[in-house]
Amino acid sequence: MIPGGHVEPGENIDDAVLREIKEETSIEASVKNIISIRSIILPDGNSEIYIVFLLDYISGTPTSDGVENDAAAFFDLNIAINAENVVYLSRYLIKKILTANYSKLSPDILYPFSNSNYKLFC
Repeated sequence: MIPGGHVEPGENIDDAVLREIKEETSIEASVKNIISIRSIILPDGNSEIYIVFLLDYISGTPTSDGVENDAAAFFDLNIAINAENVVYLSRYLIKKILTANYSKLSPDILYPFSNSNYKLFC
């Protein structure tokens, strides 16, 4: 599963991405691009927006934070897209990076997440 988290009050989103990566993996990175945006309406009526960023590695050794994950490591992307222990959404997004031009977001169908409250742009 790719690392994730929430933006803190008063925090810029790209600062939040870099903070979450550092907290969860000990990796220093920089934001390169947006890969995907997901918007979902939750059962309570609130909206949740999930943005996946492409990052450039700067430094550090992947290390688990021991709280939000139990392991952190680098993986060969061609192996990860076929590994059953990699969550479906992560495999899907890796395939999009390897096979598509992600510099322009466009609506995409993400099976099996196809209910009317779920929209994904890749």
